[in-house]
Amino acid sequence: MKKLNHINRTKNKISRGDNTNSIEQLKSIAMQCDHFTPADNGMLNSSEVEDNGINCTMCVHYDNGKCKIIDTILTSMDQT
Repeated sequence: MKKLNHINRTKNKISRGDNTNSIEQLKSIAMQCDHFTPADNGMLNSSEVEDNGINCTMCVHYDNGKCKIIDTILTSMDQT
């Protein structure tokens, strides 16, 4: 149940537009981020993650649409 609640909160964050980055950017960032830590360890085995992959909103470091390292990661992605 905890896993489902987190996934629903994630969907709500995205649908409300609580972040300034697109979901595709958040997926790319999460996949390249050395600091990505799932908010719920069981979440990584969920069908949602299997179908759609990980994104920043699933990380413990992402709160209220903000993560202090997103800009740094985006900048390094732009240079590759």
